[in-house]
Amino acid sequence: MITLRKADARGYANHGWLESWHSFSFADYHDPAHVRFGAMRVINEDIVQPGAGFDTHGHRDMEIRHLYPVRQAAPLRQHGQWRGRQCQRIGFSPTQAAPTSGAIRPSEGRGSKKLHRLARRKDIELSSLDECHFQQHGSHLRMWITPEIKDPVLQHTPTRKSVACFGVVSLSTGKFVRAMCNVFNAETFKDFLKKLLRHRSRGKRMVIALDNARYHHAVLLAPFLREYRSVLRMLFLPPYSPQLTPIERVWKLARRIATHNRYFATLAEVLDAVGTCFDR
Repeated sequence: MITLRKADARGYANHGWLESWHSFSFADYHDPAHVRFGAMRVINEDIVQPGAGFDTHGHRDMEIRHLYPVRQAAPLRQHGQWRGRQCQRIGFSPTQAAPTSGAIRPSEGRGSKKLHRLARRKDIELSSLDECHFQQHGSHLRMWITPEIKDPVLQHTPTRKSVACFGVVSLSTGKFVRAMCNVFNAETFKDFLKKLLRHRSRGKRMVIALDNARYHHAVLLAPFLREYRSVLRMLFLPPYSPQLTPIERVWKLARRIATHNRYFATLAEVLDAVGTCFDR
């Protein structure tokens, strides 16, 4: 039997650099009625912005097929090639990991001189900004269990509710500033920037490295940024550059400590667990 499913009934996600429609449950989209078709697990229709793309990553036990439109402006590049050139524009080598001690390791080129100068200046505080969702349904982590112990059963909350969190980490001091909110938009981002200014080191100008989310470029922010341009500046990174975002490590560690393999009956429990993790 053939079942007709219209295109607008699929899951949808917009990441700024990527628009994606999901035929089956994928990432944050979950539909118990559409999980797979036999061995086929994923059918995604993706529209990638020019100059953007996925970071290099692996797939285990999967066969992946790409279908491209007949008409395309330019040949698609493999993972990592476009990003390498973009990274070098702002002074990072694509093979280098994010700095762990606050020091920037720039590659050669004009962009590297700019970031190198910012990192060395005593009147500049260079920071990394990003956002993260902590879902009530928790996160799963593979565990090693001895054969003598019965496999544990982890309860799962059937909900898509989540806690939104803005965060900034200073690359020189490691200082972390966060703010919880209900949704990410221009208003909540502006409120977070106001809070961030209260934590600015005296006598230093904040330079924040961040991604190109739409609300980061909102017109609503223009008057605020003009007013505080002497103490606050935003430095936008190439699309999808997690290796240039050290705060990604904060989110990874927070999930491991606060949400991995845990059951949350209410959203308030998620908020308490994440808050306790950050306050410890």
